[in-house]
Amino acid sequence: MNPTRIQNVPDTSERRPMAMKCNPSEHTLKNGSVIITRSLCAADAEQALAHRVRVCGESDNLSRYPDEIRMTLEGECIFLQRQEESEKGVMLGAFADGKLLAMASVQPISETHERYRHRGGFGISVLQDYWNQGIASLLIPRVLECARRAKYEQIELEVLAENAKAVSLYQKYGFREYGRRPHGFKMRDGTYRDELLMLHQL
Repeated sequence: MNPTRIQNVPDTSERRPMAMKCNPSEHTLKNGSVIITRSLCAADAEQALAHRVRVCGESDNLSRYPDEIRMTLEGECIFLQRQEESEKGVMLGAFADGKLLAMASVQPISETHERYRHRGGFGISVLQDYWNQGIASLLIPRVLECARRAKYEQIELEVLAENAKAVSLYQKYGFREYGRRPHGFKMRDGTYRDELLMLHQL
């Protein structure tokens, strides 16, 4: 699926704020594939929306089911455009041959509370076909550097306590556990899963 430029939405590709912009960077994965990591823009809306739906159906580790994603293509385009224009917007993608394989972001904990402005919430998702190829290890440090330039001081995340691989990866990049949320997830089968609360101070 190729990136699609949506009609009636201004082309902002030439005016991205320096505070959140991550220029394209080339990397080689464990399997020898070459990928590009860069900031997402409005032209990536179609791929970004499809990615959100797909990854939520591939893993129980994410907070939503696929049918809970109700964003429209127009809404996704507007969201990404606002990320480009926002001083605090940090939204990166990993691409191979133009295909979006992974996304990572840092978003403000609150856009209205001054006392929270130093805090950002972190999220990352990778297509299942590309798990264990080192993509997350490429995106996380890039996202943290962008967050530092956007003047975040503390990055926070929640992760399922049973997801040991993810917990270990986050620890590798400086996140530490500061709490536990019992029954943070309630699955549709009625079972519960605990979440760990982690943070990284920049």
